[in-house]
Amino acid sequence: AVAGGASRTVIDAAGHATASGLQTEPVLATARPLLARASGQTEFRVRYAVQNGQTQVQVSSPMTGLALDLPAPLHKSAEAALPLQFAITPGKGEDDTLSLQLGDMLDARYQRRQREGHMQVQSGQLMLGKVAALPVADGVRLRAELPEMDVDAWRRVFSAQATSVGAGLPAAAASAAASAPAGAVSPGASAPAGAGV
Repeated sequence: AVAGGASRTVIDAAGHATASGLQTEPVLATARPLLARASGQTEFRVRYAVQNGQTQVQVSSPMTGLALDLPAPLHKSAEAALPLQFAITPGKGEDDTLSLQLGDMLDARYQRRQREGHMQVQSGQLMLGKVAALPVADGVRLRAELPEMDVDAWRRVFSAQATSVGAGLPAAAASAAASAPAGAVSPGASAPAGAGV
């Protein structure tokens, strides 16, 4: 469906997405380390809103039909639901904010800036579990509020993809995992992921 008026155009669409299609979608490059462990297909809805030359993108999906071979707490079978919300919101100039939520277990928020023709992460947080957001600061932080977290398993997830995407999240998360002690992370753990992303 397409709606418009007063220099605003909105396009709503729905369909099915396969794991292989999601893994190669440029707009989802930041989530590629997670999508690389996905299989199957799922329904989705997407909205493009264009106003004054700026585009906002919103994607939602119940994620049923898509399996995630990830360490806890994001491991899921194809039958299980894990609601996804993804958005790119325009900021000042060519800056934007990228956000990704998976149920109540993952909340990622990133501020990006256009540099040399590419969007680069300036600051952000990747939060696992029910944790409060920290004040915005340069660099990227990984925070976890979980009974237990297998840091070694998550390090392997992000290290496998760290050199394949230039959007900032893979390298940042890999750096955060590398800076944390091996084994399980106790509740409330927080690790910096470095400012140079």
